[in-house]
Amino acid sequence: TATQTGNAKIEVSTPQTVQLVSSGKTYQDCQVRIVHPETCVALPEQHVGEIWVRGSSVANGYKDNDHLTDRTFKARLAGADQSDTYLRTGDLGFLYKGELFVTGRHKDLIIINGRNHYPQDLEQTVIQAHPALADCRVAAFGIDVDTQEHLIVAASIGKKIANNIPSQEIRDSVAEAITRRHGLKLQALVFTTSRLPETSSGKLQRSRCRQMYQNGEFETRRL
Repeated sequence: TATQTGNAKIEVSTPQTVQLVSSGKTYQDCQVRIVHPETCVALPEQHVGEIWVRGSSVANGYKDNDHLTDRTFKARLAGADQSDTYLRTGDLGFLYKGELFVTGRHKDLIIINGRNHYPQDLEQTVIQAHPALADCRVAAFGIDVDTQEHLIVAASIGKKIANNIPSQEIRDSVAEAITRRHGLKLQALVFTTSRLPETSSGKLQRSRCRQMYQNGEFETRRL
């Protein structure tokens, strides 16, 4: 499990732990480093950071975009030589006994009161908090309010059941579960009849969900 403080704990599975599946070890000339995303300092095993990679399978960069190429494909560790470059994947993860475990996306990380919270963990808690949410697609993200980040949850539901949801009961269940398991206050829980945005491969676009929420683009039923 990846902890809120940025370390990974290897422990016996319990209902409170989040299980992660190994992505395996590096192959041929591929090299993987776990790096602090702000300081660019390489981190040791069982420390969560941004995943940097290099090798013959990595592309040279973006077509006709030197600025983005330099920022993404030519990342350098703190104090490293100019030619010693890596690709910044934007993914977070850690190494354990040489195997890579991916914990999430850096841009999706929710930081509240100096503690890291992975949206996938929060979303799983929400889905399990009430039977009415079991089949819903859920997105957790943070928004800045007066320099403080607050937790927002959006749940996509069908229009046919939108008027039959026990609103206050669900909100109380979700808020209690979020506080009990993660020590957080739920700022807003929104039911939307809109489909949550996804990538072409079906991955949830949480940053787009945040934008839609802030712009009032969801067809919503606010709990």
